[in-house]
Amino acid sequence: MTTFAERMNNNQAINTNSSSLPEFKGLMSAFNGQTGQFSLFVPGHFDQSEDTKSIAFVTDFVMKRLKHRVGSGQNATTSSSNYIVGDAKTPYKITIEGKTYTGATKKAIADQMGRLQNGESLSQETIYVGYLSNKNGQALPEATPIWFVSRGTQMYNLNNALEASGGLSARTVITAQANGNSIVNGQGGTTQLLDFKISQLDDQRVGAFIKWAEANGTPDWVEKYRNDMFEASELEANATTTFEQNLQNVQIPSNATPSGQPQTVEAPNPFAGNGTEIDISDEDLPF
Repeated sequence: MTTFAERMNNNQAINTNSSSLPEFKGLMSAFNGQTGQFSLFVPGHFDQSEDTKSIAFVTDFVMKRLKHRVGSGQNATTSSSNYIVGDAKTPYKITIEGKTYTGATKKAIADQMGRLQNGESLSQETIYVGYLSNKNGQALPEATPIWFVSRGTQMYNLNNALEASGGLSARTVITAQANGNSIVNGQGGTTQLLDFKISQLDDQRVGAFIKWAEANGTPDWVEKYRNDMFEASELEANATTTFEQNLQNVQIPSNATPSGQPQTVEAPNPFAGNGTEIDISDEDLPF
């Protein structure tokens, strides 16, 4: 397995292709598609979340999982699969109304389920785990682990931005901004959107980035977290009986709800705007 410094120096491509989950000692992001509110919070403490207008981060690894949803609003029920870490061949495993489905892809799961009923959906979300480097246009003095969830229209837009920039690599800087932009959704309502900007660390900044990230040992912790998540997902996927995911539903105010999760945000159990655009340049990075 390559080291953090080797992945950065080689600009290694990042594969974007649970359970009793390890603690995440960093920050998670949440975005409200109804109000445009963008927040950062410590897992398990959404009530103490901090509003932000923009963040920039560098990805270390990516995870994916499936989510099944029935209904809408407070009455909606959701089921989630295990997390697939990077390019691991771990199959998705999801239990819906007592029946467990296992498959290598979303399509395989959907085929097993048969035709979705009205108000029922099966979607995929991508989780970027990496290093938060900038918040509200201000460079951060220390690397902080960040968990950024991409789903629905946001995932579509971020994927397009990454594709246009040549893909996701170890040197890719993703900037997410809550600039007040919106679209009309399929139900005729308005959905707020994050804007994404993609840039790349140039050769002159790589060494400084490595030094900045390693100063407080963050890459070592992220590597351990990645391995722990992989082991947890493998355990769940290979279990012969249904393995209850260690998740909790955290009730949060309706004006602080992450996009796609009206009234409720599903968060791993810890794991114990005004429309003004903030322009972030290379000079605003801490390395």
